[in-house]
Amino acid sequence: MTTRARDRVVHSEPMPPGSGIVFATYLLQAALAVLLAAVLVVFLRRYRRDYLRDWAWSWLALAAYLTTGAASLALAPELSPIHPLRIGLSSASLACSYLQVGWLLVGAWEIARDKRANRRRINAWLVAAAVLGACSSLLFVGSDGGAALRFLVRVGVRSLLTGLGFAVAAWIVWHVSHHEARLGRRLLCAAFAAYGMQQGQYFVAAVLQLRGLQAFPRYSVYLGYVEALILAAVALGITIWLLEEEQLRVVAAGEEVQRLSFHDPLTGLANRRLLLDRLHQAIATARRNTERLGVVVLSLDRLPVVNDTHGFSAGDELLRAAAQRLQREIREGDTTARLGDHFAVVLAGLKAGREAAEILQRFLHALAEPYQIHAHQVVTTISAGFAIFPADADDGDTLLRRASSALAEARREGPGETRRWVEKTGSLQEQQLADESRLGHAIEAGELVLHYQPVVNLGTGEVDGLEALIRWQHPERGLLPPGQFMGLAESLGLSERFDLWALRTACQEVRQLHAEGLAGLRVAVNVSARTFQHPSLLVAITEALMASGMRADLLELEITETIAMRDIESTRRTLRALKGVGIRVAIDDFGTGYSSFAYLRTFTIDTVKIDRSFVLDLGRTAEAEAITAAMVALAHSLRLEVVAEGVETEEQRLALLRQQCDRMQGFLFARPVPADTCREFLLVHRSLPRTRLRVV
Repeated sequence: MTTRARDRVVHSEPMPPGSGIVFATYLLQAALAVLLAAVLVVFLRRYRRDYLRDWAWSWLALAAYLTTGAASLALAPELSPIHPLRIGLSSASLACSYLQVGWLLVGAWEIARDKRANRRRINAWLVAAAVLGACSSLLFVGSDGGAALRFLVRVGVRSLLTGLGFAVAAWIVWHVSHHEARLGRRLLCAAFAAYGMQQGQYFVAAVLQLRGLQAFPRYSVYLGYVEALILAAVALGITIWLLEEEQLRVVAAGEEVQRLSFHDPLTGLANRRLLLDRLHQAIATARRNTERLGVVVLSLDRLPVVNDTHGFSAGDELLRAAAQRLQREIREGDTTARLGDHFAVVLAGLKAGREAAEILQRFLHALAEPYQIHAHQVVTTISAGFAIFPADADDGDTLLRRASSALAEARREGPGETRRWVEKTGSLQEQQLADESRLGHAIEAGELVLHYQPVVNLGTGEVDGLEALIRWQHPERGLLPPGQFMGLAESLGLSERFDLWALRTACQEVRQLHAEGLAGLRVAVNVSARTFQHPSLLVAITEALMASGMRADLLELEITETIAMRDIESTRRTLRALKGVGIRVAIDDFGTGYSSFAYLRTFTIDTVKIDRSFVLDLGRTAEAEAITAAMVALAHSLRLEVVAEGVETEEQRLALLRQQCDRMQGFLFARPVPADTCREFLLVHRSLPRTRLRVV
């Protein structure tokens, strides 16, 4: 190229020939951009995806850039490059161009992160991009040789940034999708990449033109049609992509509905429907192979306590944690299901009935380990019932029903019990109906009795108290502990009558012991939540004390942490009223309800009783000693007396003695016995040296 020709290129506007065609393609592309933005808005209303909103703005910005660019092109022959109108159109055009790239990348970022961007920060970046674009239009205006430089800044740099932006968007859409690369995504990525390369050649042309190496290529007049086709491909790609995504969501939703129809949504375990289906299949296989099969039903005994104390979300978390432990313990081919508050496990391919009991013990051990629920350590016992095919039933429905009946019987025996279903005369339902009818008349029939367990002072070795424990002398089933009938009494509304009967009887019988030389002996009586919250509780206790002649300070009411925490203000009022007449109050099963020491500090109580679950491992593990030592120290710091329950070994007694626990009760010293037996034992014990412990 000659020097004269180069000067003519540099000092003239580098507008390509065929400006009319360029003008028409600008308007065509602007119309397609508006159409694409409208398509994105339609999809936005349906799918509510944030990136669709940002991309809609991106294409609207492109339409604005092309429209203002077309206007500037139309005015070019009439106005000089420094005319305010041309400068204004150029500034608006470049600002819209930079905004287009910005919104495109924001949408891509939201696809990559699968969440909405920080709008305040993003808006700040978009404003900065618009200002940068507007300012770039003011560079080299009116300067000598500024036409080529203006073209480089306005078109070249803009094209470079746009090309890079579309390349980045193409990479993100290709690599960060949650599903496989289908037609829509491939087409969209190809269109983005093609648009980016298309913009890249404008930058190369601008650089070459600045250096006078090449005039603006004549074929560039028709590149606008190529860009229009690319925009159409982008619209088609986005449409197909979103429709494919919708199809995948519909398929996934159908699969989820199918899954939920056979699985529990909380734990992911099988539900009753799937359990019965698997059970019928397993029974058919067991028949062919002459094998045995077991069904185990398990219950977390303290789940209701967790729900009451920490809320149902904590109970749900406990169920999920227990389900995960069960899943880790089952064998391949077994099925675990959630049935409400219970779990059921189908044990297939058993060679002997005792194998079910061995596997069940593994389940119980895993489920009984402490749980960390909502920053609290939860310890629970596990009750279980099981039945064996074909010995206990020969069909799935009956087998599951009998395993559930065995669990119900185990729970009546008390927490942490395990039972296998056995044939009985009459159904369990009939037995329960009979118990309901008889229990209502148990007091009048004289079938309720109190047994007393001595409480020993660890420092002196003396018996200084008793705990009164209610029993039902059933005429057919024998002596029943409270775990086998108090739940039924609660459901029948009899718990208040039974508690008040126990209060009156304990005051009378212990007052008789005082008269026989056992003065100063305290008695503790358990009361239920309904009794403790009854407004006439204080009146009933006062009447019992007056009728028996016993001192108020020798009576101690035992309530659980759960009862105390159920209604904090009501508990405080009741405790203050009891304290006002001198009655002592103890928190039973301390450590299992997870109340706060901050609340205990505000309660007017006298004693905490450490639950047997914490005493069990004393003398065997350092962790158990650390926990009980902390309980004793904290209780003493609040000036509370500490009683340890369930002491059964000498190692446990010595550990409690080292920790300066005040009192203890348990089988090591004495079991609960009737009033007459207790009186004889206490009279003998008073004559023994205090350093001895006598087991009865």
